[in-house]
Amino acid sequence: MDQLELTAANYVDSDEEKDMLKEQKIKDAIEANSGFTVCILKIKFLIDEADGPEQITEEWLLSQVPRVQAIWSMQLAGQQTQQLVEPTANLLALGHMIKEHQKRHDAKHRYRMRLDKVTMIKPKKGFPKLRGRAADISGMAHCLYDLWLQFMDGGNQQHQQIRLFLKLNWELKDLLDTFSPTYGYFAIPSTEHQQVMNKGLAMAQLHNQLSTHFVDHEDQLFNLTTKTHFALHSLQLSCFIHPFLVHCYKGESTMHRIQILWRSCLHGSKHWQAGKKAAWKERHLLWLQGKV
Repeated sequence: MDQLELTAANYVDSDEEKDMLKEQKIKDAIEANSGFTVCILKIKFLIDEADGPEQITEEWLLSQVPRVQAIWSMQLAGQQTQQLVEPTANLLALGHMIKEHQKRHDAKHRYRMRLDKVTMIKPKKGFPKLRGRAADISGMAHCLYDLWLQFMDGGNQQHQQIRLFLKLNWELKDLLDTFSPTYGYFAIPSTEHQQVMNKGLAMAQLHNQLSTHFVDHEDQLFNLTTKTHFALHSLQLSCFIHPFLVHCYKGESTMHRIQILWRSCLHGSKHWQAGKKAAWKERHLLWLQGKV
């Protein structure tokens, strides 16, 4: 972008005309380099701080980038409670908040997917569901609760039920993590087992109430599936065996990799040959990675 220069012929002493020239120069600079951000125009104080129109050059604009980024982040934070018009923009904003929250709280399993299209949360058919690894979604319990507190309508009964559901979900996850097999617990201690069961039953009741409410309003939300039934049984038996040991989602990435590996071995092979070829490929991979 060529540096804009102000000639003596169009320089005026009037404060009002100075401001007009400053703003026009900002607009001209942005039109000439549209990749460098519209938010300059929204940061009015940058124009006011310039000593004169002759100071507003490309170098001066670029020197303001760190300040613009900081203020723009503050503006985004202040707009968290405002509803965005575009669903995709709304998802992008939520994705940014999720990443910031998990980074701030050092979440063990962070959500890796990019929320850049509506199908990430709303399939073309059926009930909405968030796409991603089950372990990563499980790690969002705290994050989802805090985000819901920011956006919920405190006077709406269903919003209050969702808030309680997310709170119970977070507390239940913390209990299961505290007495995890990682720390030598192969079952939930008897004193905590009743808490785990009560929280699970309360979540199931809330889930059923929300599902019934939205079915009556012909909205596809809060679908009850066999997973709810399975979850209750796993919590009921958690005094004998920890739910983490009966639920296989923590190996989901490995299962996906093995699925692709076996699929690559099926073409041109008989069924009894596919296993041998898959084991051979897996061994070579481990050798390349230095694990054998």
